[in-house]
Amino acid sequence: MAFTLGVPNSSVDSDDYVSTITTMSDRSDEQEHFTIPDHASRTVSKISSYLRQGFLCDVVFICGNGQIKQRIAAHRLVVATLSDYFRAMFESNMLETKQREIVINDIDPDALEKLILYAYEGRFVLITKQKKIFLLVLFVR
Repeated sequence: MAFTLGVPNSSVDSDDYVSTITTMSDRSDEQEHFTIPDHASRTVSKISSYLRQGFLCDVVFICGNGQIKQRIAAHRLVVATLSDYFRAMFESNMLETKQREIVINDIDPDALEKLILYAYEGRFVLITKQKKIFLLVLFVR
């Protein structure tokens, strides 16, 4: 049995960490396992770079107070993993389930952006304003 995983040619994937994995065996009942110790951190890093490039983002949050609104792109899977609030929003029969753009009123755009970046990078810059801390407590499980 032979298995080969090659790297797709794409400008987005220019820094892939796996070029080719090949395993070969003459017997069908033999299996070989390959482990990349930092696979999870490299995968999350790649997804984070996709966010910065806007690649495969499937939702845009529109938020802010008053007339000035900010657009924050993200991947539904990532923000749903971060928060049961977002998971419920995307899996229920709510209108937001199918919308590409979701308006969230009365949320500070900077706080939401930091929260979403936390989902991708695992780092959060502490915000001292009361309403922003409440946002963090509300969304992060």
